[in-house]
Amino acid sequence: MVFDFTKCSSVHFSGLRLNEKGIPEIVGFKKLGFISTPVTVSQYGLYRYQLYEKSGGEEHRNAAIKCAEWLAQNAEIRDKDVLWWYNFGSEFLNIKPPWLCGLAQVLSSWLLYIFRDIDNRWEEIAYKALNPLFYPVEDGGLINKLNGFTFFEEYPSNPPSATLNGLMYVLIILHAFSSAGYHRVDSPFKLYTESLAKNLYRYDTGFWSLYDLWKIKRFSSLQYHWLHIYQLGLLYQITGIKEFYEWHKRWLIYWKSTNSRFFRVIHKLKEKSIIYTGIKI
Repeated sequence: MVFDFTKCSSVHFSGLRLNEKGIPEIVGFKKLGFISTPVTVSQYGLYRYQLYEKSGGEEHRNAAIKCAEWLAQNAEIRDKDVLWWYNFGSEFLNIKPPWLCGLAQVLSSWLLYIFRDIDNRWEEIAYKALNPLFYPVEDGGLINKLNGFTFFEEYPSNPPSATLNGLMYVLIILHAFSSAGYHRVDSPFKLYTESLAKNLYRYDTGFWSLYDLWKIKRFSSLQYHWLHIYQLGLLYQITGIKEFYEWHKRWLIYWKSTNSRFFRVIHKLKEKSIIYTGIKI
């Protein structure tokens, strides 16, 4: 897989700790405290596996296997689908439990596929876990639409949120499956990469990238803006679609600009005022 998780530890693993079984926990919502979620466990597992690939250290491989085992144990396995449910809601995004996370489905799927030789069930689980990507949110899947833009949803929110990093992660993982010979994903990958390329302008503010397209357009943090730049470069490398390169270059200019960073802070303050008080400043 082209994505290198070892470059992104500061983005995804801030505040992470390991429990007594070696499974990562993170504070997703303060009222829940430290919890293990499919996204955190799968990302950490892929991170440790890539450290193993780079160093050969068996401790990294063993840590990744523990994460894969946790995912297999915590999946709901149906005849046609494998699902990792989130059993807490989000008042902010108007999501009621249980719900599926597009990012959790693909990252968990890929980690189990990597270790398919350990358990002969894991390859089938990996393929079934991708099935929710093939039907819409209203039918329990992960395809969503917003003003003519069709995309994979990380958070099945109402209204749609179209979280950018999650969407690009899904596309990158689908490409990994295609490269590994699972060609059922070829058509969706082509369709949704082209859809994203045509709609990237929606995420541009003129000086920074947006985290999502939810009703309060949220500006990306420094870490997530950098992640967007990295993901866009990978998608251009994979597809050759010029829009990915053009937005990669533009957002890299923003990243390097002191003025852009200053304006991001000002708009973040306004954004938080709206979110927490409902008052526009």
